[in-house]
Amino acid sequence: MSTAVAAPTLHPSDLAALAQRSAFGSTAYFLDNDPSGNAIVSLATDHHGMLSNPVRTSTRGRGSDVVSLAGVPAGVDTLGSQGSVVVSGNVTHRYRLVLIETNVAAACVLNGGAKAGVSCFDVNTIHGLRSKGQFIKLDKSIINEQTPPSGPPGSAAQIRFNPDSTALFVTVKGSATAPVKLGSLVAWPIHNGFVSHTGPVVSQSQNVTMDFGFQFISRSTIFLADPSYGASIIDVGPDHKGIERVHAVIPGQAAVCWTAADLALGTLYAIDASLDTIHTLDARTGALTGNISITTPGGAAGAGLFDSAVRNGVMYSLTHANGISVVDLKQRKQLQYLDLSSLGSRQGYMGMALWP
Repeated sequence: MSTAVAAPTLHPSDLAALAQRSAFGSTAYFLDNDPSGNAIVSLATDHHGMLSNPVRTSTRGRGSDVVSLAGVPAGVDTLGSQGSVVVSGNVTHRYRLVLIETNVAAACVLNGGAKAGVSCFDVNTIHGLRSKGQFIKLDKSIINEQTPPSGPPGSAAQIRFNPDSTALFVTVKGSATAPVKLGSLVAWPIHNGFVSHTGPVVSQSQNVTMDFGFQFISRSTIFLADPSYGASIIDVGPDHKGIERVHAVIPGQAAVCWTAADLALGTLYAIDASLDTIHTLDARTGALTGNISITTPGGAAGAGLFDSAVRNGVMYSLTHANGISVVDLKQRKQLQYLDLSSLGSRQGYMGMALWP
C-alpha cells in the first residue's frame, strides 16, 4: 500500500473536460482518494480568485488509505502526506496529472507500508506512466511499517525534487512520544536523469521528530512543518545534507502538518490541521508574524486546514469540514468558504494544485 499512488494518465476526452475549466482563468485541482475509484476534482476560479463549478473526473484507478495506530482508516488525510496532486503541461494542448512529484523528465512516487521507498516513471501524455529505473527501497532504520501503513508517527510524508532537479528529497516522520525517534529528510542525487541508487543522504535535526509537509523556498532552503512544535527552516548544502537554521516553536499550535509560501509577500504559512488558523512566519528570519483566522462549519469539531496552494496572493485550502477555504493573503482575510458537500464524502480529499 502506498502513501501516495501514481494516477494513470487520463483519457484524452477526460483531459479535454479538465482543460475547459481554464476558460474561467486559473483552475484548482484536488484528489478524491477512494478505494472504490479515484477522481480528480477541478474547480474554476474567477478574476477575484473565487472558486465555483466543481467537476469530478475519474482517474480510472483506485485509492488506498492509511490507518490509525488502532487500525482504523483515517477519517481525513487518508494518504498521510502533503502534495499528492501535481499539474503540469500546456493548458491549450494537454494536461498531465500525477501524484506526488514531477520534473521535466519524470514523476516519482513515495510509497509507505511494508515495502517503503520511491518509484519513478517517465511521463508520456499518450502512453501514460512508464517505469524509469529500479524501485529504491528505504532502509528499515528510516521507516519500518506494515501494510496498510499506520500513522501519523513513523510514516512517509512527502516527496519533492529540489528547484534545479539535481536531487530528490523525501520526508519521513519519526515520533514525538516515547520512544522518541527523530524524523528524517532523505535525499538522492540525480545523475543523467535517473535518481541515484547509491546510499541516500539522510539528515536528522535535534528535536525535529515529525517531519511532515515541506517545500523549497529557495534553491537551498526548505520550509518544514512538524506538528510536535511548529515549523523549521532547513539549509541544504551542496552535498544535499540538511541543517536546521530556524526552530520555530508556535505557541498554541495543535497540529501544523502542511506548509505554503508567498515569497512575493515574504511570508511562510504553517497550516494547522486541528485549528482554523494559518500561522505566519517571516520568510527570511523564520520569526512568527501572527496568524490568519478562518471560519468553517462545525465549530471546533470541524476545525482544521489541510493541503493548500498559493497563487497571486490567494491561498486555497482543503478544510476538515467538507469544503475549501479561500484566503486573501495580502489582506489576511478569508474571501470564501466553498461547501463541497454536494460532491459526497469529504474523507478522501487530498492535495491541492493550481494551473496556470
